[in-house]
Amino acid sequence: MSYTRIVAILSLKGGVGKTTSAVNIACCLAQAGKKTLLVDLDPYTGATSHLGIKLDPASRTLTDVLCNPNGDISEAIYTTATANLYVAASDESLASCESELNAEIGKENILFERFAGHASDYDFVIMDLPPISPFLMVNALRMSQDVLVPFKTAYLDLRVAEDINELVEKVRRRLNPDIRILGYFGTMSNLRTRESRLSVEDMRRRYGEKVFKTVIPACTRVAEAPRSGVSATEYARSSTGAKAYTELVKEVFDV
Repeated sequence: MSYTRIVAILSLKGGVGKTTSAVNIACCLAQAGKKTLLVDLDPYTGATSHLGIKLDPASRTLTDVLCNPNGDISEAIYTTATANLYVAASDESLASCESELNAEIGKENILFERFAGHASDYDFVIMDLPPISPFLMVNALRMSQDVLVPFKTAYLDLRVAEDINELVEKVRRRLNPDIRILGYFGTMSNLRTRESRLSVEDMRRRYGEKVFKTVIPACTRVAEAPRSGVSATEYARSSTGAKAYTELVKEVFDV
C-alpha cells in the first residue's frame, strides 16, 4: 500500500461526540472500501466497546503494546463485524501508561515506533484521542498527519479551539513537522435553535473554510448504536445522524 492517511480525532473536553465520531468516520471509510484501523487511545475504551470487542484477561491491548519494549501492535488489533474495519483495542489500564513511562527517554515516540511497519497495512488509521492524557495525546499527534476537531454546537468557548491549535502547533514545531489541522465539524446539533446556529457561525468566522459544511445532528439512533456493537451507519443507516456522518466523510476525504 503506497500511502496511509493517519488522522487524529481530538478534543480537549468531553461530551462533544469525539468517540462516536471516530467510530462512525472509521466505519464510513471501511464501507467505502478503505481498509481502516481505528486506534482506541482513550482509557474509557469507548471505541473498543462500541464495536463489540470482547476482551478477557489474556487479551492483548494497547497497554501491553506501549508498556512493553517489545510490544507488537498487531497483537492488540481485532477484527470487527464491519468488513475492512479493525480496532486497536484499549482497556482501563491504558491510563497507567503515562505514569509508568513518564521518565522514559523519547516517550513521545513510543507509539510511532510500535506502529513502524504496520500502519502501511491500512488505507486509513483513525485515532480516538483521550481529552486529558498528555502522554497518549502527544504520542498520537506525533504519528498523525491530520487532526479533525469535533465541537458541540451549544455554547462554545472558542478558547478550546485555540488551545487545540496551540497544542498542534507545538507538536508541529518540536516533533512532527507534517501535522496539520484538517478542520472542524459540529456535533449534537439542532440548527433550529439560535445557540446551535450561533456556535457554528462563530467557528466559521474564526476558522473559515476549515469548518466543514456538514454538521452532525443530535440523533437518538446514533446514541443507541453502541448497544448493538456496530456503528450508527450500520445500526440505523437511514437515520439523520448516520447520513450526516456519511456526508462528512465524503466532504473531508472525498471517498
